[in-house]
Amino acid sequence: MHRRLWALGAMATLLLSGCGSSTASSSSSNSKQITITFDAMEYSAASNKYFPAFVKEFEASHPNIHVHLRVINWSLGHQVLDTEIGGGHAPNVAIIGTRWLPSYVNSGLLVPLTSFMTPTFSKEF
Repeated sequence: MHRRLWALGAMATLLLSGCGSSTASSSSSNSKQITITFDAMEYSAASNKYFPAFVKEFEASHPNIHVHLRVINWSLGHQVLDTEIGGGHAPNVAIIGTRWLPSYVNSGLLVPLTSFMTPTFSKEF
């Protein structure tokens, strides 16, 4: 269980870092404050305490970026994301179910994370 939570944390941090890294470099020169939305799926009540900690750490290292965290129950996650996307309010970052991947990939809604990963980090997966 501990390894699983660590992996979850690493991926959430990677997702946030990947999303913020290109924005952070451009925003550091103009100090423009931006907000991104992160939809995190609820794994368990115990895991929920980790998401705010990841966000706080990310915001500390990217002071121009505010993360709006939304923790969503897995049973509602796919429906919530589809509704957000359909309404033009897709999150910038989301933890999604693997069963949802084909429809989002085919729609061109996902960005591969490989361009944000170092070769050393990639070898971990």
